[in-house]
Amino acid sequence: MKKNPSMRKMNSSRDHSIYRTPQLEFIPLPPPTLLSSSFTPPDQGELILWRFRADPHVRKRRETRETLNSLNHACCRRFPNAAQNKLYVASRLALVQILANMLECSPDQLMLQEDSEHQPKLNSPAAGKMLSIRIAFAGIWIVIAISRSELGIAAGLPIGDSVNGARSAELDVGTPPPSAVPHHAFRDSAASMKVPESADTLEICFQSGALSVAKREDGAYVYFIELPMPGDIYALLAAAEPIRRIRAFGWSKY
Repeated sequence: MKKNPSMRKMNSSRDHSIYRTPQLEFIPLPPPTLLSSSFTPPDQGELILWRFRADPHVRKRRETRETLNSLNHACCRRFPNAAQNKLYVASRLALVQILANMLECSPDQLMLQEDSEHQPKLNSPAAGKMLSIRIAFAGIWIVIAISRSELGIAAGLPIGDSVNGARSAELDVGTPPPSAVPHHAFRDSAASMKVPESADTLEICFQSGALSVAKREDGAYVYFIELPMPGDIYALLAAAEPIRRIRAFGWSKY
C-alpha cells in the first residue's frame, strides 16, 4: 500500500537548503505545550513558526466553544467538509493560546477578525496590531507564522491543495528556482501577502539556499523562504522585508 506523504518520517536532518542560506538563522525547536510555553513577540526581521497536527487541539468540545468567537464558528461552517473544519478549529484554538501567551493577556481580550481568505488579523490589544499572522494547512499539518513584516504563505502537496493560498492567476513569477516547491506556490504566497494589483508581475532576481527574492513592478521586493516539511509536502513563505531569524517550533525531531 502506498504511504500517505504527510505521514512519512519527519525530516529532522540538516540537509535542507534552509540551513545553507546566508544571513538566515533557522532555529528548529520542539513542539511547544501551547498552554504552558512562553512565547516572546518577534523582533524586526524575525519570524516565528509553529507546526503541529490538529488532533491534540480539538479534543475538548467545551473548550472549543468557549475559546472561539462567533465569527470563527461562522467561518468554520463555510468549509465544505469535516476535515477542513477540524483543521480550522485546531488552528484557531492554537492561535488564541499563542497570542494570549505572547501578549500576556487573556483570550477574552483578543479581538481577531478574518479576511476573505480566512486569514486572521489581530485588532486588539494594541501591542498585537503590528503583527502579521498567516495560517496554512498541508495534509494533517497546521503551520502558523507570525512576524512584524507583512507575510504570505502557501502550503500543500505538489498535486495541489485548494485550501491554501489566495487564488490569483494574475501573478506571474516567471521561472522560479529549482526546488520541491511548485511554481504556483510562489504566486499563491505572494497573493496571500496582498501584493497590490498594480504589481501583477514578479521577477525572481536572486536565489540562495532556501531564499528567493523577486522584484515587483513598483520596485519593491518579495522575499520567499522555502520551509523544510515532511514527505512531499511543501510550504513557502513570502515576506515584504528580509527575514534574518526564524524560530521554528515543531521542526525538531519528535
